[in-house]
Amino acid sequence: EIFAHSIKTIGRGKLIGTATFGGVISTGSFSLIDGTTIRRPFRGWYTAEGRDMDVYPAVPDVPVPQTPADEAAGRDVQLEAAVRELLARVESP
Repeated sequence: EIFAHSIKTIGRGKLIGTATFGGVISTGSFSLIDGTTIRRPFRGWYTAEGRDMDVYPAVPDVPVPQTPADEAAGRDVQLEAAVRELLARVESP
């Protein structure tokens, strides 16, 4: 989540594929008096626009769904699309 949002925000690359899950939060654990341990959120992560990354996924610039048929055929259409994008960048400076 954080990496995808960051790369998109600073314009260092395109996101290709499907939207991320939209779930990122920092948690920490601490012990209770009876010796059990619990985890709880202590920090959120936000986009440059102030949107909570735990609610808003990183949306791809080039949407490419991966279907069950692609999976069954052993094809990674998202990787193929990413390679095409990179080759296009190399071929046209």
